[in-house]
Amino acid sequence: MIQAFSNYDKEEVRVKAKGRWPEIIIHLAGIDPELLDDTKEHPCPKCGGTTRFRMINILEGAGRCNQCFSEKCGDGFALLCWLLDWTFDEAVNQVGEYINATPVKKNKSKSAKPAPGLTDQIEFLAPDREQFDVWAAHKPPVTGAAAKAAGARLCIWPKNAPQSKRFACIGFPAYRDSDEPVGWILYRLDGQNFPAIPGGLKERKTHNVRGSRDGWVFVGGRSQIEAAHTIVKMEGIPDALSIFPYLPDGYAVTTNICGAKGAAKCL
Repeated sequence: MIQAFSNYDKEEVRVKAKGRWPEIIIHLAGIDPELLDDTKEHPCPKCGGTTRFRMINILEGAGRCNQCFSEKCGDGFALLCWLLDWTFDEAVNQVGEYINATPVKKNKSKSAKPAPGLTDQIEFLAPDREQFDVWAAHKPPVTGAAAKAAGARLCIWPKNAPQSKRFACIGFPAYRDSDEPVGWILYRLDGQNFPAIPGGLKERKTHNVRGSRDGWVFVGGRSQIEAAHTIVKMEGIPDALSIFPYLPDGYAVTTNICGAKGAAKCL
């Protein structure tokens, strides 16, 4: 789980990362290396615009999208925060760990609160096939049965928010090399977008629970993935669920939760 405070001195990390940002961004965000140049504009890895994104300072890791990331985009930390919905401290931690920076010793504080775990932020509800079907009806030709096969859970997010700011959701777990999810991606049960958070995230179709790492959604279960001779990687969960009922024997389907280009880091 990513810490909610910085384990590294941000200035040391900044100095050591200088000139290494393309390598760092590719590793942490799984972004297409072809996007990381400053000679021309490329498709935006977030909003999909065809000629909106380019690097504006490769040495410092700064990138810019004319449409959705045109302000406060002066370095690689900002770019990672934008790409992965991280806080600044989360970006410093991840970059510091990757470049083997020296961890900072911190005094324990009685008032410091640990960062909430993934499931601490979600209130899981009892299974309800009819509710799966309600959500699936907003994503044709997805079926509720396919969502269930992907390990979907009905839930309320954020768990501890005021009632007016809580949303009924369907959540999909993502895995790497263990049976514990490394991330959860949420969709609103009513098919609507999540509203923008003032001073934070913009309106969005999905929400990755804070602290989520990119991982694979095992449609049909891990055993079906491991037994398959052919695995189809789809761009997103609705696509994967749509194709699942029609797979021939020996085939399996999966997708990752942090964007189509993020799969490169989820080997």
